[in-house]
Amino acid sequence: MQVDSKKQLLTSVKASTYEERSYPMPTLYLNNKVISFKQDQTILEMELAIEDHPLDDATPIIVRDYSRCIGCGRCLQACNEIQVNAAIRAPHGSRQDHPQGWYPLVDYEHCTHCGQCLQACPVGALFEKKAYGELIGNEARKIRTTCPYCGVGCQHWLHVKENKVIKVTGVEQAEPNYGRLCVKGRFGYDFIHSAERLTHPLIRDGEHFRKASWDEAPDLVAIKFRKIKEMHGHDALAGISCARSINEDAYNMQKLFRAVIGTNNIDHCARTCHAPTVAGLARSFGSGAMTNSFAEFAQSKLGLGSNFAHSWH
Repeated sequence: MQVDSKKQLLTSVKASTYEERSYPMPTLYLNNKVISFKQDQTILEMELAIEDHPLDDATPIIVRDYSRCIGCGRCLQACNEIQVNAAIRAPHGSRQDHPQGWYPLVDYEHCTHCGQCLQACPVGALFEKKAYGELIGNEARKIRTTCPYCGVGCQHWLHVKENKVIKVTGVEQAEPNYGRLCVKGRFGYDFIHSAERLTHPLIRDGEHFRKASWDEAPDLVAIKFRKIKEMHGHDALAGISCARSINEDAYNMQKLFRAVIGTNNIDHCARTCHAPTVAGLARSFGSGAMTNSFAEFAQSKLGLGSNFAHSWH
């Protein structure tokens, strides 16, 4: 069904249904047969008045259905007190000052699209575009894992259906994030099932690449490395480890270059941003690593040269 007018849109939204919900993660069911948006038209382009404004469709990842909002303020607290983004402004005055209701409108100049408001919403007024219509009730299987992006180690719940990750939520009672996630951790999972991912090794053959086996490709790399080493010496080779690799892989990478190839030309992609902190920590405390955990920041008495509320982002 195409949304062709305000009247149809309002009627369709009111006809949407939800499955049973449970705290803290509401299970949301939106009927795909009720609303299907025109690809070249967003809800905001319809210029609906705020009192009739059922959806905020301004971002590519979150939809805000204000017709479902009960004004509980949990999204406001999640944004302002937990993530400290200050993107959802608190209403001024009492309920009597807002006879038409209060809407948690978002200031997108301050919003980091972390989705913490989505996780805090108890009625499904906020939902993810990518997961829209993909899950009904509790048919997803939840798998706990660690975020693969930075080194904080945030704990994830992967909501999996038919071996496909449908959405990601934070583990509420687990260190170090206690349910908090950034935009990458919550929404950056498309690469898992991307059709552009390589599923087998490729070897250049002239102007093109050809498919190779997992035995042929490593053998070719070893032969090329050996030739370079024989012709130009071991220092002609260098390696850069990936920040999204686990510690064991990073250890094996440096061992390959130092012990096998015989060079110290091994580095890490975090060198650009992390090198100054490593040097400063090593000189001050004897080790180029953190001296405490994130949870211990709450007990700190003094912070020099850093604003914890902003540097978290």
